[in-house]
Amino acid sequence: MSSGPAGLRPISTADVSACRAVFDAAQEALSQQLAQPWTPADATIMDRLLAHLARSDPERAWMAAGRGRAPAQGFAMAFERDGFWFLSFLFVRPEAQGAGLGRRLLEACLPAPHERRLLATCVDAMQPVSTALYAGYGIVPRVPLFGLLGDLAAEGLPRLPRGVVALEFDRLADGEGA
Repeated sequence: MSSGPAGLRPISTADVSACRAVFDAAQEALSQQLAQPWTPADATIMDRLLAHLARSDPERAWMAAGRGRAPAQGFAMAFERDGFWFLSFLFVRPEAQGAGLGRRLLEACLPAPHERRLLATCVDAMQPVSTALYAGYGIVPRVPLFGLLGDLAAEGLPRLPRGVVALEFDRLADGEGA
């Protein structure tokens, strides 16, 4: 495995909870800044996803570990499949933002310039700084993210097509419905 820029190191599955803590800190701060409600991500689901990315694409998973007992400062994870590179996560703790750490993490995850890849990510309209950073590297947003607030009444939803059954995520992860 190659080494990353100074101060960065590859993410292992042992780092998953530290990455989730960075994610939660960054998301909570952004929500507060925008006077939006915030709910932490489901820890079990997030940990499963982060661990999968760390295992499946270790050369595209980097973190900025804190010094000594300081918490991790940021992390980035991407995956590659058949000439397609997708940035899955790039988060930096609020107190470490604005000093170029996000850019360094992104550059550690990117393929080498001579490796021709289609670069993509999802972007959140609440993150214009991140979107501008990605655009500077030719990373094209592929999926818009929408945040909806309010209660959802099941009777207000359309019926699923015949033969389609909704299952909880954990039941799918255990192989049911596959």
